[in-house]
Amino acid sequence: MADLSRRVDETLGGRYDVAWVIASGRLLIDSVTPAQTFSSAVPDLPPGTWVKDADRYPEPFTALGASVAAPAISTALTAMFTHYGALIERADLRFVGGEAYLRITPAGGHGAAPPPAWMLAVLARAVPSIRDRIRRAARYASDAALAERQQRWVDQQRPALRQEIIDLRGRDLTALDDTSLQPHLRDVLDLVRRALLLHFDLLPPTVVPLHALVLCCGRVLGWDERTALELLAGCSPATSSPGRALKEVAARIRPRPDVRRIVVALGDVPVDILVQRLTVADAETAVRLARWVDDFCFRPVHDDPGSPLFVEQPAMITRMLLEAVDRDRDPDDGSAVRTAARARARDLLARRPTERLAFERALEAAERAYPLREDSALWTGSLPAGLVRLVALEYGRRLVAKGQLDRPEDTVHLPIEGLLAALPAVAGRSAPTSDLRLRVAEHRAAREWARHHPGPARYGTAPPRPPDLRALPEPARRLNAALFWSRPATEAADSKGSTHPPPSTGVTGTGGSAGTFTGPVRLVLSAADFPRVRPGDVIVCRTTDPAWSVLFETAGAMVTDTGGLLSHAGIVAREYHLPAVLGTQRGTQILTEGQIVTVDGTSGRVSVAGPADTSELPSTQPTRRLKETS
Repeated sequence: MADLSRRVDETLGGRYDVAWVIASGRLLIDSVTPAQTFSSAVPDLPPGTWVKDADRYPEPFTALGASVAAPAISTALTAMFTHYGALIERADLRFVGGEAYLRITPAGGHGAAPPPAWMLAVLARAVPSIRDRIRRAARYASDAALAERQQRWVDQQRPALRQEIIDLRGRDLTALDDTSLQPHLRDVLDLVRRALLLHFDLLPPTVVPLHALVLCCGRVLGWDERTALELLAGCSPATSSPGRALKEVAARIRPRPDVRRIVVALGDVPVDILVQRLTVADAETAVRLARWVDDFCFRPVHDDPGSPLFVEQPAMITRMLLEAVDRDRDPDDGSAVRTAARARARDLLARRPTERLAFERALEAAERAYPLREDSALWTGSLPAGLVRLVALEYGRRLVAKGQLDRPEDTVHLPIEGLLAALPAVAGRSAPTSDLRLRVAEHRAAREWARHHPGPARYGTAPPRPPDLRALPEPARRLNAALFWSRPATEAADSKGSTHPPPSTGVTGTGGSAGTFTGPVRLVLSAADFPRVRPGDVIVCRTTDPAWSVLFETAGAMVTDTGGLLSHAGIVAREYHLPAVLGTQRGTQILTEGQIVTVDGTSGRVSVAGPADTSELPSTQPTRRLKETS
């Protein structure tokens, strides 16, 4: 019904309410009228400019995920800006119907126009709060301090966080009574809060060296950002490790037809049952598969802690394993691109020793920083969020057994405080069962409404332009310039107006990874679409998430609506050497399922090469069928 309603909107060119009739087993449209909705109401947001963060959060969050993420991210971002001395006073994240809106308050307050460079230099000396930030930048954003921060993550913080995640996931939740389950959830929430503090604290040690490399390449080589970042292709192990690890499992199965038959026969059974059956036939293969699942499949498909885990989709895991078995080749990790880019740079600088030295120093620092982007996203974001989903499902199983809810996964449509209060409600100390189901229905409906009727790009006035940083002391200038550079550019792109070609010829965006590829479009708009991805597909999506790395071993190319060169999509494309076009704004709306397209990751253009070949489409149709354009 949602799909048909969307098609009505697209056909009639607006938003309409549809009345339905079911007759003789058929779903029929009874009437169509202009929509009378609540979407035009301005949400109750505090004053300021609230910009939708569709680059990082393209899917509306569940009520559970939003209630966990909003305070934790707001606190962590503000702490990072303060610690490193950024010219940003605070950050606030709010969710409207599940859509994320971010308000950035510059030093000086809301609505303050950035001062000219000379005045900012005066303020940096005269205003105590700004002077303190300049001192912090000099202390914490120097090259030595950032390198020390990177090493502390690798040597101390990541191992400790990994062990804490293993310990929490290893608890037998079914053995906890209702009273003990609540402290476990609070332990998980405390881990999420601390992990996000780490996540954003690692942002400057990541982006400052990368920005310095991009500037250096522009200055001494005349290279653009995409070309400069080719120097780092294949340098993010956290991105490519899911494909490499799965390949090792597949290598053990390939010469054992009996083991392959077991995998085929079991199909979409839960992964733990598959591992048990494999243990009888080949214990080592079973151990390696279980390790791969533990390492890479207990992550939500999006940053939303309420979204499904990969381990909840056994059919997709089985299919990926079988495809890896049948595809006996080494994944392209981008090393050839990296080697060629470095050779070109060094050849150009062969007779310029001073500039060559500056280049090598910038490259060395960026090579240390680059892996942190995806590595920190895994350990401080995806895996802690997966723990929230696991305990929410355990709450759900108990509430279903007590007649409080219909499905275990319904708990993700309750805010965290509602979830914490749900089990004590069984003892008769709060609302009746119908109220709990009603709250789930209301939150689910609000999220679905936002999914099909997205809110505006922003609430409030246009955000001020970035300040002129030229007169600041060098550490503060480098830090703030890198942070502004790393921010999503969706709104800026929107404000410039569309530069897309006519729909019949394709779409354009930012070239994220060089090369060309021609293949069929596979629209990936939700987790339900993951099992439909086939080898050689062009994945067309709103954006990608670090957890999606398990999908890209077989893809031929990538097209996204949002995101830039430092987005996960950009990193994974370079890591797997996939031609990619990023930030097309409406690729998922223009390109159609099965359509043959050519992706040119050098020029940033996706052109239509042929009509959809429906004979090759998977039997399962996409969760969202979009309007075809000719």
